[in-house]
Amino acid sequence: MPRICVALVAVKSFLTSLSFLFFFFSGVTIDNSLSFQAHIKEIQCRKVNAKVSILRRIRKLIPPDIMIKLYKAFVLPHFEYASPLFVGLSKGLSAKLESTNAFALRTLLNHSKLTAYEESLKIAHIKSSEHRRIEQALILVYKSIYDQVPIYIREMFVLRSTGYNLRGHLKVVLPRPTSSYMQHSFMYQAGKQWNNLPDEIRTSESLSIFRKNLQKLQLSSSYDCNCMFCK
Repeated sequence: MPRICVALVAVKSFLTSLSFLFFFFSGVTIDNSLSFQAHIKEIQCRKVNAKVSILRRIRKLIPPDIMIKLYKAFVLPHFEYASPLFVGLSKGLSAKLESTNAFALRTLLNHSKLTAYEESLKIAHIKSSEHRRIEQALILVYKSIYDQVPIYIREMFVLRSTGYNLRGHLKVVLPRPTSSYMQHSFMYQAGKQWNNLPDEIRTSESLSIFRKNLQKLQLSSSYDCNCMFCK
């Protein structure tokens, strides 16, 4: 597991040495400090706002229920793409995503600026972007535990092995976060969120039941450091 930290440091050194400002990989933009700031800016400033700008021109001609379907078909996928990767997103970037989503919903549903974000989410029958990111990450962990994903993902999550009958079934081993990169990595944050789930949810009999149980929770990230990612 420590090799992940080594890999992250190696990638950062490689990008910095080549003086690259941005690195594009499978649709995700990473800068030379291993930050997703450029990627979030791409989502916020170009893709989402461009779609919202087009849809807002016809919002008076379309019923709200149809507009919600258009939002889920053309806007929401930009927030969902590779979302498990951003489970360790900084508080600042996470807030930018939520504000962008709030703007999109408020604009397309023709709500006033005084309309609460939670109210717009309720009308659209969706959870916050943060909740949905964590949910998708937890689904990957569940599939990993039950051998439903490729081996390179299964290797990230190893079940705790102990001879004692302790509380907590199917908890995974968390790598020691020796750097800010590891503390905000998918492997660490997804494993941490998984271990924080109640036993009855971690031991769900099927993926569909697991998904249903997650909807009953209010999933959110918690940060206990003051590194550059959390500012």
